Amino acid sequence: GRPALGRSSAYNSLGFEQIAALPVREVLAPGGGRPEPGGQRWGGQKQDGAVVIIWVTNDPAVTSFVLDTAFPTWGITFLEEGVWLKTTDSDEPVLPFGIPNRKPYERYLVGYYAPGQAAGSGPLER
Repeated sequence: GRPALGRSSAYNSLGFEQIAALPVREVLAPGGGRPEPGGQRWGGQKQDGAVVIIWVTNDPAVTSFVLDTAFPTWGITFLEEGVWLKTTDSDEPVLPFGIPNRKPYERYLVGYYAPGQAAGSGPLER
């Protein structure tokens, strides 16, 4: 992978194609995922769906990739976008607001996987 911006070359990440190829749908499907010790999957409970949260930073290209490629490939329906404010130990933003290309917050996307539900079928009834 390519090094992430602002990180040393020891920090690698996956490219968009590699991320889209991850077996997310298989892991989220009922009975999917990696067995826990003793052979149980996800505590041995039936899984009817899953909430998926993806950190997208503040890069519009990453957001577009997740919404247009990853979520549909994985059978995930987009629900919400959220932000969290990065703060210091004294609860102040790590950066002031308004600095071009630097933000004191990060963004994430929330989606829902329902077995048998077509991706992109719209938000769930709440």
